[in-house]
Amino acid sequence: LQRLSVFAGGFALDGAAVVGAADGVAPNDVLDLLDHLVDKSLVAFDAPTERYRLLETVRQYALEHLAESGDEAASRDRHLDFYVALAQRAGSEILGPAQDTWHKRLDAERENILLAFDRARIAPEGGTAGLALLHGLDMWITLSNFEFWRGVVLEALAHPGAQQESAMRSRALRPAVMIAYATGRYEEAFALAQANVRIARACGDLHAVGVALGNLGYMAITVGRGADAREHFDEGLAVARQVGDSRLVADMSFCMGELLSQQGQLERAERCYLEALPGLGDDRVNAAGAFSNLARNAIALRTEAKAVHYLREMASITARKYTGPVAVYFLSNCADLAALREEWALALQLSGAADSIREQHGLSGDYVDARFHTASIAPAREAMGASATAAIAAGRAMGVDAALREAEAWLDALP
Repeated sequence: LQRLSVFAGGFALDGAAVVGAADGVAPNDVLDLLDHLVDKSLVAFDAPTERYRLLETVRQYALEHLAESGDEAASRDRHLDFYVALAQRAGSEILGPAQDTWHKRLDAERENILLAFDRARIAPEGGTAGLALLHGLDMWITLSNFEFWRGVVLEALAHPGAQQESAMRSRALRPAVMIAYATGRYEEAFALAQANVRIARACGDLHAVGVALGNLGYMAITVGRGADAREHFDEGLAVARQVGDSRLVADMSFCMGELLSQQGQLERAERCYLEALPGLGDDRVNAAGAFSNLARNAIALRTEAKAVHYLREMASITARKYTGPVAVYFLSNCADLAALREEWALALQLSGAADSIREQHGLSGDYVDARFHTASIAPAREAMGASATAAIAAGRAMGVDAALREAEAWLDALP
């Protein structure tokens, strides 16, 4: 019970088996001991989620006794070790068929993950542990609450024990790049991406070089270095083919599509996005991003039927469950399509809803998307005149779920 008090916000059996097992308690004993504590109402068990938790009063009492016992540091270190291992498993599986399962698990573990980052600040090998957490949790922490996670990421990277230019530091830089990009800090993102490539090259980690080149090319677009971006993507594609990574090949095709879109070569960009889709496999988040880009370009080309098709595919592939950024993409694209159809009030309403979600998650990047959206929605603002502000405000006040359901219902009714 004392050892379990180091968890926050609940825990699963696998975590309890690592943290609770020591000094005469074997991992195989943990389930029976947990059942005993549940029977005594010292630990609560939630059957639908298969998670345990201590009542806060019990937790504080047990934590006090843990500190008195001299076992607190070791228990917190085991807690950190468990979440580093969990992060590494998540990183290797979160883009596959278990994507939804991993997102739910990590969402449930958020408080414990933050405790692990806190422990990494002072643990003996905390610098390395912090980098491992960043690398494993990359595809989870870069989906929401960007300003909050930016602080966590930069603190972990600044740890004195994390300064060695290792393959792990190179991999841990990726979330820092993407968060800087998402929050509109393009020069910072570009500088971090340059460091990422340099360290990956120095370590001789070809796969990391390929990933880093893709990120650097993407950031080069945002700082007006289109020619450099193409070179980075071309080299990254060659590396991806050399290491035989079909997912990395798909990522490069996706990135090249963004460059071509920015340059106004929309038909060529469409081919790149379509070529990327098969390689994304079970990664529904990034597949939704590809369909979003396809819809955006179709709207820019004024091919309404294609835009409707791509937006329906986007809704379908996400099972109509959207992360923060994907919700923004979907609502923005629907707003742009409504503007194309001269449904001005709806266009501004959905645009306002998208703006509200952006602010909620601290999302101000989306370099290529933002420029398309500004141009697409401008006719609606002009047509509505003095009423535009009220329409946008109505959208901002709708709430995420209501805005998404309205956009989906409208989209479903289109020919």
